[in-house]
Amino acid sequence: MSEIEPLIEALVSWEVVAIIAIFCLRKPITLLMERLVSGQSGRAKIGPIEFELGKLAEDGRQAIDHLNRIHLIVAESRLLELEITQSHFSHSFSEEQNQKLSELIEDLKENVHKNHN
Repeated sequence: MSEIEPLIEALVSWEVVAIIAIFCLRKPITLLMERLVSGQSGRAKIGPIEFELGKLAEDGRQAIDHLNRIHLIVAESRLLELEITQSHFSHSFSEEQNQKLSELIEDLKENVHKNHN
């Protein structure tokens, strides 16, 4: 019997029980998390603080969209600056500097084009 006791103890340890519970309840947990994050009715309360998870997720998405738009505007303005610099001052640059400038312009054009689509 003493040989089986460590095995029984291992099977009833909290880690194993937690893993089995998560495995058995993974579908309901996943559905609950999806409902909380995507639904407008998902509310959570931690101590005195209560918040809507769906609204929080939507606000986060909107903030990221705004930041992406700002990033795109900055990239477009930088591209314009480099194109103006190249067209008016390229004769003042070395061949290597002109090559680097052209590469930067092409790289920015590709990235701005990707972000527009």
